[in-house]
Amino acid sequence: GRFTPLPSPEAASRHADLAQALRLPSNRVVGAIANVVAQLRDLVDRTGADELMVTSVAYDLSARLRSLELLATSWGLRGF
Repeated sequence: GRFTPLPSPEAASRHADLAQALRLPSNRVVGAIANVVAQLRDLVDRTGADELMVTSVAYDLSARLRSLELLATSWGLRGF
């Protein structure tokens, strides 16, 4: 597949397929860091996973990095 640039939040809010996309099921974990950590711990408990792969799809690069830093710190990873 090809990666295409993320649309800006403004452009995404006006996308012709937005209503259809919002009806699709999703396994995204979003929200305040405490909620995200709780949802991820629940996922680990339910699946027995010994690792998680996490991505952030925030439009702004600094926001993506900050969200991953918050998660790493809250999850107890060192060096972030």
